[in-house]
Amino acid sequence: MKFQAIILFAAGPFMAAAAPTKGMGKLTKIVRPNLTLVEASSHLEKRCAVFQEEEKIWHESGQSRRRIKFWNDGQTDINLMCTIWVREANKSRGILNNPQCWIRDDGTGRVDISTALGPLGDTAFRDAYNRQFKLWRRLLTPMTDVSLGLNSSRSFAYQDNFSSSNDFYGHFGDMSTFKVIIIGAGPVGLVLAHALQASSIDYVIIEQRAQVPPEPAYGLFLWPHILRIFHQLGLLDAVEAIGQPMLHSMHLSAEGEVLRSGQGFEELEMLYGYPMMLFNRGSFAKTLVEALDNWEQHVKTNKRLCNIVPHGDGIKVEFADGSSEKGSMVIGADGIWSTVRDQMMAKAPEGLFDQSSNPFEAPYAGVFGKTNYIQGLVAGSNINVYQQDTHVQVFTSETEAHMIAYRRIPVSRERTHFGQNNAEDATKPWFQVPVAENVTFGDLWESKSAGGSANLDEGVLRWWHWGRMVLVGDAAHKMNPVRGAGACCGIEDAITLVNVLKRVLRSDSNPSETDLRQAFMAYQGARESSARLWMDISRVSIDLSTGPSQPALKATRIADMRTVPLVANGPILDDLFFPEEKRGFIPWRRKPRSQKVTAQVKSQL
Repeated sequence: MKFQAIILFAAGPFMAAAAPTKGMGKLTKIVRPNLTLVEASSHLEKRCAVFQEEEKIWHESGQSRRRIKFWNDGQTDINLMCTIWVREANKSRGILNNPQCWIRDDGTGRVDISTALGPLGDTAFRDAYNRQFKLWRRLLTPMTDVSLGLNSSRSFAYQDNFSSSNDFYGHFGDMSTFKVIIIGAGPVGLVLAHALQASSIDYVIIEQRAQVPPEPAYGLFLWPHILRIFHQLGLLDAVEAIGQPMLHSMHLSAEGEVLRSGQGFEELEMLYGYPMMLFNRGSFAKTLVEALDNWEQHVKTNKRLCNIVPHGDGIKVEFADGSSEKGSMVIGADGIWSTVRDQMMAKAPEGLFDQSSNPFEAPYAGVFGKTNYIQGLVAGSNINVYQQDTHVQVFTSETEAHMIAYRRIPVSRERTHFGQNNAEDATKPWFQVPVAENVTFGDLWESKSAGGSANLDEGVLRWWHWGRMVLVGDAAHKMNPVRGAGACCGIEDAITLVNVLKRVLRSDSNPSETDLRQAFMAYQGARESSARLWMDISRVSIDLSTGPSQPALKATRIADMRTVPLVANGPILDDLFFPEEKRGFIPWRRKPRSQKVTAQVKSQL
């Protein structure tokens, strides 16, 4: 997939001086070529382009007057562009007279102005238009973020003045050689693919299993800020069509007594504008795969990674079947037992990574199940049942229910893969516990379509990258599922990493390993504290739910409040214009750069 350049052009100094036309009132029309299309980001193509078609110069009442027709194909407020023009022109008052700007029914604009000072007026006109054009650029184009500490001499910058070659331009370079290899086609890997696609960065997804989605597929929770990301990517309708909005919660004792019930999930939608939703991982993965452009060329299955080695200016991934894949970098989205992480550990200096087989530790174990038995269950419910030292959650949709039973264990670093293990024995104490009227946990478990158990590992790695390799999601940080935050944190990683990559690629379309290392450090710095806080909130929640004070519902509500700023501060793709986002009572703190600049300029007017 070829990276489409992010360039801002203008067709020469189109306000250049012209000899006054002879004859009062005579109109001379000078037709110029259209401005070259400007892509303020790869996915703002034909959204943030300014075009200029013609310039008229005529004499009227002893003054020369000049007019430029302009328009823009996208979302930037053209009325705001007019306001900027008039303001900048008025700074030359006395030299330039009667600045005007108006919009026609066809969406095109006109700016014009008069001068009686000949060449001096022509120069003032150029200066005024130059100033306002810079402000238009700020509205249309995200500038390079130098916070990565990249070599400033190589950082991308726009040419500020009209050049002698009659071109007003910046340069971005050919991105066709940069390619990302994603290992792992789970939810995080698939969202990462969509974010790269939206940023016009080439990629390939490698999955070791024979199919995407895998079977069995359990439940997946997505918080409102993740639905916002799907909205920006143009996938909101597709995912909402297969998801179940969460509506209400129920807290029960082991005897079936209702301890508390409420509509807290609906409150989330009022707060943020998006709901919290439950998905079947299989349907979710199928939807995301099929929404990729030419997905058959970008998703490769049944490939077991066995080695990652340097290859020229890039990297090569070797597979057990003898094949290989070459690219510029590797992203490990391959889960808690990441093979990419193992490769990093093997190649990094001793002591940088925890050399144990499991860098995390598990204070709890969990039994998971799903069933199509939904009689007596209300769709969109989160049912919590409390029994000494244990806690059960049941999540329901229109077609299935998902179950998790938590229990304390001696803290373990044993590497346990999800499977049957002792799942049947672990659920027996719960068989007679009611989860709804006339429905017990045993009813759901005995009718399950899939089930298994594993230790619930927790932890955050101290190092998420090495060389041209970097980790996202459970490969870098792991938390228990009581808050449904694991996949969400991984998706936040994916979006943050793509934003950082875009900044690097503005500077160099073929970044060195040093440049990538700096980018990976910036990525980890941006994400580590948030991931750790989600892990801590999840741990506090399960401790309160299973500890001596269980269910500790009041204390849990306090823990709930810690999630508010985390959700409001959720990342978004910096360069993908997103004017149609939904809003609630709590404002989103992060917005695409073009929208932030628009707001800043408006505030200055």
